[in-house]
Amino acid sequence: MDITQGIVYTVATGVVLAFVLLVYKDARILVTRSPGLGLGFGRIWAVARVTVAEAWAARAWTVPLIWLVACTLITLLSRVYDDTERINLYLRVLLGGQEFLSLVLLGVMACYSFPRERDRRTIITTASKPLSRLEYYLGKVVGFATVAALLLGSMTALTWGYMMLTNEYVKHTAALHLANQQKEYDDGKFGAEPPSPALRKAAAEGELHAYDYITGTMQIAGGIDYRQDPPALYIRGGSAQKARYVLGLPRRGARSRTHLSGVPATPYRTPFFFFHFGYTLAPGATLTEIPKINVTLSLADNPMILEQRTLALGRPGTGAPLTYASWAVEDPYKFFWYDMADEVDPGPLVLDVACASPDIYLRVYTGNNPNEKDVQAVDLDGSRLPGGAGQLAALGVPELRGFEKGDEQQIEGTKPGATLMSEVASWRFKNIKRGDLPEDKDGKFTLSLQLDEDRSDPNSKTEYVVRAYPIFDPRNAFEFPRQVVDEKRTVELKVPATLLDKTGSDFIVDLRCLTPRHWIGATDTSVRLDRTPSFFTLNLLKSELVIFCECALLILIGVTYSIRLGWPVALLLTGVCYLLGNLFDFVENLVKDNGYALLSLSESRGMKGSLVYQFGVGLMGASVHLLHFLVNALPRFTHFDAVKYIVEARTMPWIEVGHTLEIFGFYALPFLALGYLLIRKQELA
Repeated sequence: MDITQGIVYTVATGVVLAFVLLVYKDARILVTRSPGLGLGFGRIWAVARVTVAEAWAARAWTVPLIWLVACTLITLLSRVYDDTERINLYLRVLLGGQEFLSLVLLGVMACYSFPRERDRRTIITTASKPLSRLEYYLGKVVGFATVAALLLGSMTALTWGYMMLTNEYVKHTAALHLANQQKEYDDGKFGAEPPSPALRKAAAEGELHAYDYITGTMQIAGGIDYRQDPPALYIRGGSAQKARYVLGLPRRGARSRTHLSGVPATPYRTPFFFFHFGYTLAPGATLTEIPKINVTLSLADNPMILEQRTLALGRPGTGAPLTYASWAVEDPYKFFWYDMADEVDPGPLVLDVACASPDIYLRVYTGNNPNEKDVQAVDLDGSRLPGGAGQLAALGVPELRGFEKGDEQQIEGTKPGATLMSEVASWRFKNIKRGDLPEDKDGKFTLSLQLDEDRSDPNSKTEYVVRAYPIFDPRNAFEFPRQVVDEKRTVELKVPATLLDKTGSDFIVDLRCLTPRHWIGATDTSVRLDRTPSFFTLNLLKSELVIFCECALLILIGVTYSIRLGWPVALLLTGVCYLLGNLFDFVENLVKDNGYALLSLSESRGMKGSLVYQFGVGLMGASVHLLHFLVNALPRFTHFDAVKYIVEARTMPWIEVGHTLEIFGFYALPFLALGYLLIRKQELA
């Protein structure tokens, strides 16, 4: 917790404590019966009922109709290239439309309610009733929350019906394709494959699912040998494969690799990188030149700042070659952290290493021994490094990547006559034990794949092979027969549960493309281990609950602001609160990585004596830190993500639902306390 969060939490705690100490008298009235108005909870509902009636009179009931018409037009005009994308697209449109319209309508109405009653003087009549201020305030909040529940309830029913009709259309289309495949296969058409099991499942069940599954970490490599400890991973020479290394110092409370400090250096020594790689030759290949690597250095927070170099890995030897290279960048002030008065921390470094020599496999070390790391930064500022050492090794295990297209990575099929093996995409599932996955009557669990393909020959099929095995016994592998890529559809494979260890270990799934000049695209979630699925209707209700919590929080904020402010100002502040609540991660990274400098490090050094530049940097820094304080003082609306799971056909875990309710209560309580304190001594008329 930093100083900003500490101040915010202290103030919020003080407001809540004041609320607890002062609300006692009004809280007792809640259980006191009043003539004609009943108990306090009944009086709250009486105010809420009037609020609902006012919203109905303001034609809030037209919102579901407007939403349905707008979403229908958007979905009809959207071009869908494959029916498997139709479900995801429609859910994004429908749920996104619900969230947008509900937040806009209810935010405006919540900010307008109190000021309108003051302008109309109806609040004077209300104040003359045996009604406490707490009851009146809660009645407004409950009333608008009820409006939100009614609107979202009607839109939920319409969404369910719309998606069921869409799913029937998807099933009908899949049945037509299945019948066509069956006819071609029965007629003996050249190249015809048996009907796709994935298409058969789509024809029977559609694509409206709520899967529950475990994902792994994907690596793209030219070769992987898990029989070694640690596993030996290889980059194929002359390919798009690369190993990505990250160098930096962990920050206190760091949550990911992007929350790191830079690599510290000193002006008295020139830092450089030291590379230490082993390699092996392809079967039957001979070494004709010194092995070379292509190195790209960039900033993790600004990939546009980079340098590239091709390095020779020393002289080739005999036996098991082990080679070395070093590199000093041209402008170290762009990349290293000098910690001078006029410098800022550039953040962590990213090194991408690819093998430039054909017929060579470059070995990538995946262990944790810092003395055996492939990449190290040398001649650094030892006073700012752990242990006082002047060198820093790459963090963690390097990430192996392949050819990237969009948000996917691709593996290429074996080239005819090539001496090198085909690329392999390998998924590693951490600590999986028998009993974690449901088994069928044959003692098998389900491994699901959802792949994309690129084909140089559109008339030929893309084939692949899958091997699954435990990391402790790679020879005990289960290899599936050759499969044909059924693009974007979920293919289910059954794996013997005897491969899983009872105490838990890592489980590996390897995939290779067997068709020359074809490519298979995949992501971390393209291969998964399935658990017991849920129902789409239940998953939809969970997503709607997330939207309701977001609306209820915005309602509470709007009503609280409108107690003392006019509706234009209250509406403006509520909108700013929502906007900043969606910028939290951006501002947090900006401050932690000092990304608000006007110029690069080398450029800022040249303007060291410029008062205008120093004033600009100071003003920019102050503005960013003020923004950082504001986003920490306001709710983070990024926590309320209603489409995160459902558009991926993935079950929203109950723990995620509980976390959403916890976040709602955490942010709602201070605003509830603030609203009560504001209205407690407020002149209502």
